[in-house]
Amino acid sequence: MSYDKNMRLKFYKAPIGSEAPVSELELLDTYELNDLKSQYAAELKWLETQAEKAKKKEAKKKTNSTNNSSESSEGKDDNTTEAADSKEETVDTDSAAAAKAHKPKLKLSVLLSRSGYIQIKTATIGSMHLTSN
Repeated sequence: MSYDKNMRLKFYKAPIGSEAPVSELELLDTYELNDLKSQYAAELKWLETQAEKAKKKEAKKKTNSTNNSSESSEGKDDNTTEAADSKEETVDTDSAAAAKAHKPKLKLSVLLSRSGYIQIKTATIGSMHLTSN
């Protein structure tokens, strides 16, 4: 399912286990979610900025920890520190690939009442609430 397109949600009334075609079912309500593409893009951009901030924070921690460890053990060889740096770079690229693989999901919270009232309480893409038109 593609979450970056406008959607129309239709709620039908059907008996449990019914395999009747949609044309024979009673339509209860229809909702349209507009402007999903721009809101999905905004969520992806926000996730990218958060990943960049996390990378910068990790880099600062690593530089601080390497500075502290180099001060405490000045007798270490340069070869061992270069090997540690190359391992850190591979870990950074792996975490970046994992962050890009995460795609936000569209989540809907639907309220159904006994009287037949249907309402979409909340709609979110990732951590962003959708705006209603």
